[in-house]
Order: sequence, then structure tokens, then C-alpha cells
Amino acid sequence: MDIRVTIDSKEFGNEYFHLLDDKGLKGDAMKDSDTRILEWSTIQRGHPANVYNVMSTNEKHWYSFDLDPSCEFHFPNRSTENFVAVPLPVDLSECTICAWYSLWSESEDNVILSYVTSDNRSQLQVVIKADGKLELMVNWKTFIQDTLDLSGWHKFCVQWKISDQKIQLHRDSATLDNNRFAELANQMVSSGGELVIGAAQRCYGGCFQESLTFRGNLTQVNIWKEKISDGDVAKLNCGGYSGSKPTALHWKTIQAQPLNGAVRVRCDGGCSS
Repeated sequence: MDIRVTIDSKEFGNEYFHLLDDKGLKGDAMKDSDTRILEWSTIQRGHPANVYNVMSTNEKHWYSFDLDPSCEFHFPNRSTENFVAVPLPVDLSECTICAWYSLWSESEDNVILSYVTSDNRSQLQVVIKADGKLELMVNWKTFIQDTLDLSGWHKFCVQWKISDQKIQLHRDSATLDNNRFAELANQMVSSGGELVIGAAQRCYGGCFQESLTFRGNLTQVNIWKEKISDGDVAKLNCGGYSGSKPTALHWKTIQAQPLNGAVRVRCDGGCSS
């Protein structure tokens, strides 16, 4: 039975595929040698957001892939078209947000994520500022935290809890700020809206500005609906996580979402820890 793997590129208008039979690879039927969209090695590691369909010559099949958690989202340029969106399924009265990042535009603000509800309330935003400061916004109340590293791969975790009004920042293996902000009281984040990776929303699912986007690489973006322990923070490596399962959004869930614009997946092990 012949199997055809098809990747349809809206950006370049090319269709790439490989033909296989029950003995293995039968032939490379690429229309040209351009692999800017997706390399075969990445297909082998499995990412359904890039592979639109896998079908036999007789009937169409959809396959589930075991996503490799070490794969990264690559944002090659600053653009309002480049983002990944996922619904937020839980309310947040306390929260831990972690990510591994490497920046390609250190002199500009880089938006890790933003969250807006369906009635256009901007409730959550995390930005690495051009000066390295981490900016956390909850319900339009802005809290500037300590400085992050801007060169190479690094991890951060930011935690907040409305009951004690404290915000804590972790940078790699160090615990930095642990400050109390009275303005954080009663700042609940409601479920059901759109969480966007790589761009700041100014309305539900859109109204992006190029100056408030992201350029670089992101992996292991995980969100908990509670403040996790320092020990669990330490277990978040860029190749995977061995601590308590993220209770709000798991990186694997984010990985499975459609990619917009020029966002691509890389599985070449660029991030190592």
C-alpha cells in the first residue's frame, strides 16, 4: 500500500510529499528541493500542527502523533501573523507560568503570551522587556519584575496569588523577586478566552501590533492554576518536565495547536539544559 504524506504551504504554494510502500521509502516526490516548510526528519518526530494529512491511496486516515516535548516554536521575524492560539480552560486566582526562551531581537520587547476573554477583556500578559525586565500584566495592572538574561537559552517562571498578593520570579536556578502588591487583590483571570503565544492581543484573538510580538524560540510553555514548589520549578528542563503535571495548560496541548504565519517547529535540540 502506498502512503502519501502531504504538506500544503499557503506561504510558498508548494506541495511536498514522500511516497512509501510496505518495504519502506519508495521515492521522494518533492516538487522541488525546498524544505523551508518542514523537513522529513521533523515529520518522523511527529508534529500534527505541521502535517496537514497522512493518507493512503485507497482512503484517508488521520494519525495521532506522540509529540516530542523537546521541540521548539521558532518565530523567525516580528509579524502580526506569527502566533499560536489555545483556549484557557480554567479560572486563575493563583498561577505559575514557565517557559524556556531564546531571543533574536534582544533590543525590543518580546511578548511570551497574552490572554483576552471573549468580551474583549485583556486579563493576562507576559513580556520580556527590551531592558530584560519581566513584565506581568493581570487585568491591566502591570507588575515589573527582576531582570532576565537576554542572550542564549534561559528559563523563567513567574508566580502570583491573589490571596497573599505576592508575585515571585524564578530565573534559571535562581529565585529572584518575591514581592507583595496590594493591587493584585481580587484580580481573578476568567476561563474561556483565547491565550496567544508570541503576540499581544488588544481584542479577542487579534488586534495585534508588530511592536508587541516575539522573535526567537520558545519551548516548554506550561501553566499551572496554583503556585508550584521551588522543587517543581527546578524540574522544568527544556527537553521535558518531570514534576507535577501542569493543571491549566500543558506544553503538549499548546504544541498540538495550528501554527499561524511563519511560526515553525524545530526539533534539532537547540535548547539544552
